[in-house]
Amino acid sequence: MDDTRLIPITLRQIWRSTRPALPREPRHPSDAPGGAWVGKREIARRFDVCARTIDHWLSRGVPHFKPSARVVRFWIPDCDEWYRRQFSVNGNARR
Repeated sequence: MDDTRLIPITLRQIWRSTRPALPREPRHPSDAPGGAWVGKREIARRFDVCARTIDHWLSRGVPHFKPSARVVRFWIPDCDEWYRRQFSVNGNARR
């Protein structure tokens, strides 16, 4: 008998190891290399606001991509530009 030990493994681990990897971020035709799609928490962290504020910004027109009913993704360069336009006075950012 060899010295290999049996390692307990679950069916979930087997399933995850055998299925093909899916892309983590949605892709959109207007994507440009060098950017990233992020979720609501990440964009809220970037602008130092809460997730509820991001919901409010969605109603104000922050650029986003909705690949499904429950998922919202934000393209960072577009959101940065939108933020500058929304929250600046004569080119000077206000907070």
